[in-house]
Amino acid sequence: MLSVLALAAGIAAGCGSSSPSAPPGISLSLTAPSFHATVGVPTIDVLGSVDPGTAVVRVNRARARVAQGAFNSPVTLHRGLNRIRIVATADGFKRATVSLKLRYHPRPGANPLPAVHHRLKSFTARANHDCAVADGALDLLPAPTTETTRVQYLARLVPIQARLDAQLEAIPPPRAKAAAYADLIHELKRGLDADSRELDDVQAGDLANMTIQLRRTERLESKAGRQSRALGLRLCS
Repeated sequence: MLSVLALAAGIAAGCGSSSPSAPPGISLSLTAPSFHATVGVPTIDVLGSVDPGTAVVRVNRARARVAQGAFNSPVTLHRGLNRIRIVATADGFKRATVSLKLRYHPRPGANPLPAVHHRLKSFTARANHDCAVADGALDLLPAPTTETTRVQYLARLVPIQARLDAQLEAIPPPRAKAAAYADLIHELKRGLDADSRELDDVQAGDLANMTIQLRRTERLESKAGRQSRALGLRLCS
């Protein structure tokens, strides 16, 4: 009888020790706006980062854009105190929440509706945010030192650049900047084409053409850099 009880106790203890562990938490951080800020414009961009990058982020229940672990969502404010709640969820993870308060007080003489200046500021913030995310991904790539590592580098660079080009093209520019922005997008696509051709040449062992495409890429990057600065953007190339 005692052995049966001991066996039962052992089974019970074993069952207790096999209980599933708590799911890991999501890392959620806010870049902008700052907590308890006071702003003078009626629409702001809420920016931040989330890990895992596959998480769904909602800002005041509206789904945010998430790319490579960075999220971005416009929020329209009402006069006075505003509350913003950011919630991130992902399968197999414990949800994360960030809440903040800020105040909107229109500047004296300002139009309470979104103005041209604010649209320009919002456009610049979104484009710079996407460029910063892409730059961060590119910075993680090891510098190529051989033909083999050059292939590996370009094979990882091309998808990052293609994603950035698509994200930038999806941002509507202010009317006054539309033509110049279209030119920038065109140059970025030419740069992506040069990178893709260089990858093909390296894989084929065609060092002569690879050198030509590399020089072409450098010229296009220089031109895109000048265009970016003229638009008031960080270097998107």
